[in-house]
Amino acid sequence: MIPGMAAAQDTYNWTGWSGGISLSSISGDGAQAPAIATLGGIPDQSPDGFALGGQIAYDNQFSNNMVLGVVADVSFANADGSVADGNFLRQTSEINSLGGLKARIGYASGK
Repeated sequence: MIPGMAAAQDTYNWTGWSGGISLSSISGDGAQAPAIATLGGIPDQSPDGFALGGQIAYDNQFSNNMVLGVVADVSFANADGSVADGNFLRQTSEINSLGGLKARIGYASGK
């Protein structure tokens, strides 16, 4: 190394955008409240299906190596369940979409 020249540092900075896609399965098991069950109320439903969606995120790494970020995601779903209730009626449930907005915090350690 030449005297007076600084060595290059191998560092990483988490600041920036990221994104991705997701494919999920959905399954559920409805639970009937005991008081409603004794009155012949709404029967249990078990919706199932799938969801396809994506997310986008932004992170900012500060000079003290703290990292703050935000993530937004949305999925479009095709999940449903249906059951007869004993009165010749059919109870149906469905999930068409779901999403979220999350904050994250971290610390960038190492090089």
